[in-house]
Amino acid sequence: MQPPPAEAQSGLEEALLGNARGDGTGGGGVGGGTGTDTCHAPPCGSGDGGGVSDSYLALIQKHLRENLRYPYTARRMGAQGTVVLRFELGTDGRAREVTVVRQCPFRVLTQAAIESLKSAEPLPIPAGFSATAFSIEVPITFVLE
Repeated sequence: MQPPPAEAQSGLEEALLGNARGDGTGGGGVGGGTGTDTCHAPPCGSGDGGGVSDSYLALIQKHLRENLRYPYTARRMGAQGTVVLRFELGTDGRAREVTVVRQCPFRVLTQAAIESLKSAEPLPIPAGFSATAFSIEVPITFVLE
């Protein structure tokens, strides 16, 4: 496969890098694709999960891994990174008030993490859950293998 021309390469880099605002906005197309590249949430001990138990955080991470897509343009450019999302989880398993706690340097990966969270809904609810909602924080890592 031939590398894209310099001007196309520059446009692709702009779409991937975007801006450094931590607001989760921004574009770049998010294409599907599986291949041998993976997206995953790291083991539970790597973050506080927003105060949820390690076993419940592991369940959420497993559910998210099953719904993650590594954007084609990001794979092609060799983009990797971790995005940390915080959200309120309602009794219906829907994520509300999604915020980016830590943005990846590649905007397309940040957007892919947000879109993957939404596509994973409804998320599993912990047994005995009686509150109307609670906050959870989840790291999502995109790694080329």
